[in-house]
Amino acid sequence: KVATAKRPSLDLEEFVGDDAPQLARTAGKVGLHNLGNTCFLNAALQCLAHLRPLVAYFLTGKYRDEINTTSPFSTRGEFVGSFADLLQELWVKQQQAIRPTSLRNVLLRRFPHLFEQEDQEDAQEFLALCLDQLHEDLNRVERPPPPRTEKEEEEEEKRMEPLDEEFVAALSWMRYLERGKSFLVDLFQGQLRSSLTCTVCGHRARKFDPFLYLSLPVQPGVMTTITDAVEKYLEEEMLRDDERWLCPKCKRRVDATKKIDLWKLPPILVIHLKRFAFEASSMRFRKLEAALSSPLTLDLSQHVESLQRETAVYDVVAVANHIGPYGCGHYTATCQVPMESPEAAEWYHFDDSRVRGVAAGKVISKDCYVLFLERRREEGRRQIHRQSAARPEVWPHVVSTRNSKVLDFYFGREASGCDADDSGTISQSDAEPAFTRPRDPNLLEVRTPAFRTRAVPNTLDPVWESEFQLLRDWEVGEDLVFQVFDQDPYGGDDLLGVAVLPCAHFYPRGLDTTLPLEEPDASGASSARLRVIVKVVTPPAAADPRQQAAPAAHARVMSASGLRHAEKLDGGSPSEPFCVVAIRKWLTKKEAFDRGLFDHIVYPDGEGIRPPDLGRGSSSGSRSPAPT
Repeated sequence: KVATAKRPSLDLEEFVGDDAPQLARTAGKVGLHNLGNTCFLNAALQCLAHLRPLVAYFLTGKYRDEINTTSPFSTRGEFVGSFADLLQELWVKQQQAIRPTSLRNVLLRRFPHLFEQEDQEDAQEFLALCLDQLHEDLNRVERPPPPRTEKEEEEEEKRMEPLDEEFVAALSWMRYLERGKSFLVDLFQGQLRSSLTCTVCGHRARKFDPFLYLSLPVQPGVMTTITDAVEKYLEEEMLRDDERWLCPKCKRRVDATKKIDLWKLPPILVIHLKRFAFEASSMRFRKLEAALSSPLTLDLSQHVESLQRETAVYDVVAVANHIGPYGCGHYTATCQVPMESPEAAEWYHFDDSRVRGVAAGKVISKDCYVLFLERRREEGRRQIHRQSAARPEVWPHVVSTRNSKVLDFYFGREASGCDADDSGTISQSDAEPAFTRPRDPNLLEVRTPAFRTRAVPNTLDPVWESEFQLLRDWEVGEDLVFQVFDQDPYGGDDLLGVAVLPCAHFYPRGLDTTLPLEEPDASGASSARLRVIVKVVTPPAAADPRQQAAPAAHARVMSASGLRHAEKLDGGSPSEPFCVVAIRKWLTKKEAFDRGLFDHIVYPDGEGIRPPDLGRGSSSGSRSPAPT
């Protein structure tokens, strides 16, 4: 039974607060008149118009500041502007159905092939064109770097062969973002891993490519669910005869296995079911009428080959349907309209200008052609991350110095958007913000000690000049925490200040910066500062690339200045300030216990232990374990 009407809601306040536009009572339930064989266009637009993050992005006007007016592939905002106007009509104005004339006219000028001889076009092909043009109009890269030469790509592929796959995938992601980044990339772009393996010598070539949608095979009589189509898409295949692979190791064509894997999933996953197949016997296309069932919630965690930063649970929010045979069928859309209460969301069927409610059990039918799935939102976590080649902490990848030689590549060239000075270091203005896991009740801060500087007596502004090699288990999301103490010869160390260096092993070509020291007892803003330098020492090239040693990242704690509490003790004995460097992680209590880090938890109420120094008893009387 279809639920009674309630006021639609997009949670626009999440984006603009109280300035969010008021939605009409008919919002999300407005039809589109057919302008002559435009059912393919209407069905595709209705699906896009019911993707909550996309609609919110346009209704709040955020797109206006990101229109690309310099790219030769951009319409200078003409297409994106007409699309935004259409969403205003569908969500803000009170009406039953509208004529998408303005958007059609733009398409007619820019892409006349869509309306030649008034033939019906394919809804999926139009969706791909529409998303691609929106991306070009909103591409935040105005001056992309020159294309890399074939020789440069070959050399990089050779260097990447012995490296960890997650890092290679991250590097491929960075290369893509250097040329294209937009809200469409933030929302729809995922990543695939494709691999070819020689059956003679075992050599394996891998490549990581972005994807906008997944085109899944359909096999009548064999498949019963959409999950079956996913598994068939990911199935390994053998290349023989005319399809044999030219193996770079064997220097000849060989039989090989080909495999595609899901590596990173996007916030909005688009699935295209390949229902139209070409028959060589009849030289004609035909429609595959297999009825594939699916729940409205899919857990894809068993189908991805890498760690996902976000959940792999998705909810179906829109479906484009094709009714009838190939060449003379009809397109419709079935979309979810979000309400003020999330559990009260309603489903509607859009048949051009005709709109009617539909039960949730009728959403997935034998006619489903393109499905739109939205990643399940998690409390306290951002759903969309603004992608940038200069901000690895928001990429979907998890790379560490332990499982990949990340510094060997990343320090070899500045990331797009970062400018190196003459010394080859990145200035403080280019420092990236920390990527931290959400502070929910199940995650606690853990600080594991890495190094303790030597104390320098007789000075109120200590200078340490102490250098140490960063630990190999320092990973993305784990900041370096610098704690400055006063060493009291009579026992007990007083905490003077704390500074944090976020994710520093991602700073291209090193870092020379001054960090603010937060003083625990200071009233008002603190002027205390701590200078830290991160450098890279690259080992000599090895004859065998597989034996190449990883670059060593070194941090040097230079000096602290402006500390208010550094003073001489009674009797004229000088205070002896020193610095403890710790790695900050976010773990559950069980994870901390399993890793032997339970004693290093810093509890939210502030009553947790202070990270002990190395080789010396702390004020709590405990001793620090040896460095990992």
